Amino acid sequence: MVAKSGSQIEIVDRTSGLIATVESVGGKNRFFTETNIGSVNVPFGRDPIPDAHFYILEAGAIGDTIRVTGTEITDTSGSERTLPAFDVTYTLVAGDVDKELVLGANVVSALEADTNFKNSLLEAALVQEDSGRVAVHVTATYRALPGEFGERPTTGDFDVIVTSPGGDTVVQIDTEQRSLKSRAKENSLGRDPFNPHKLGIPEFAGQVRVRAESIEKLFFARAFNATHTNDMAQDGSVIPIVYTINANPAGGNIIIVEKLKFRGIDVNAKVQFGQFMGLTALTNGIKIEVFQNGGSFAFPLIKTTADLLGDWSSSSSDADFYNQSGGDLIVAVKDLISNNVQIELKPGTTDRIEVTIQDNVNVDDLDFLTEGFEE
Repeated sequence: MVAKSGSQIEIVDRTSGLIATVESVGGKNRFFTETNIGSVNVPFGRDPIPDAHFYILEAGAIGDTIRVTGTEITDTSGSERTLPAFDVTYTLVAGDVDKELVLGANVVSALEADTNFKNSLLEAALVQEDSGRVAVHVTATYRALPGEFGERPTTGDFDVIVTSPGGDTVVQIDTEQRSLKSRAKENSLGRDPFNPHKLGIPEFAGQVRVRAESIEKLFFARAFNATHTNDMAQDGSVIPIVYTINANPAGGNIIIVEKLKFRGIDVNAKVQFGQFMGLTALTNGIKIEVFQNGGSFAFPLIKTTADLLGDWSSSSSDADFYNQSGGDLIVAVKDLISNNVQIELKPGTTDRIEVTIQDNVNVDDLDFLTEGFEE
């Protein structure tokens, strides 16, 4: 089960209740653990994606042009595949002058809007290095190892030409970048800005011990109605009775609900599976709805004991029926985690869980309990 809060993700083991917290920092994930990690081993790979890049060093005068070209390539292995040539020219406007980042973004937009460039299965991206230097990165959207179809391997197969009569616009493209080919750069989790394809996977050596969360974060609440409190053994056949579990007020904790539980007692009548406990089968049924993120979800109606124990309960271990001389007790649990889901009630919103009694449910006791935690 995964619960999210801001930049943090909590991974919860529902069997043991242990929680591991992961935080995203600068686009990288780190564990909050009690650890003794001796080493981190990172397997290396070779980048199989054709690419090239060039720098925009100076954004000069209005009317200067930056022209990006690529040759047509044809598969000679017999498949007759062809990637078309492209020739894209961007002319500087007033908004580009002395603004290398703006000019780079406009060159990228011009490339992305060109039909032949896109039909060559290429994409362009703007990169700004820590030093502030602006680069345009052109990357294939396919794999092509050295010598395979998809590369433009010869110098000049990819090129950038600047026309600037006053020498005001300056673009740098190294000789080795005047081609589109798989450069077989060695990759790991530490990637350079011109190689965004993620190949590395870390391997940790050492001991990691995950702590359980503190007990005060546990959450328990019964569905509540202002008139009938938690008692659902009521007559809702004429006017349905709604019981709710609401989100916390603004500034409060997020409520994460993991289990939904019905508990019912019928003293004077024997529970029958084709009935609802000791009553005849309900006509309209008990309705359970979840409202969150502006939408809603309704569970199937519960009209009989079989619905409660067989359909509502997540498994046979989540359905209990106790028969005693003083009455019968039913406990039926919907374990959301077993379905890899959860209910998240955000503070200060209308997020809520509603249980509606729509029949005369005159059993001796019936209530609805939620279990989870707050964060």
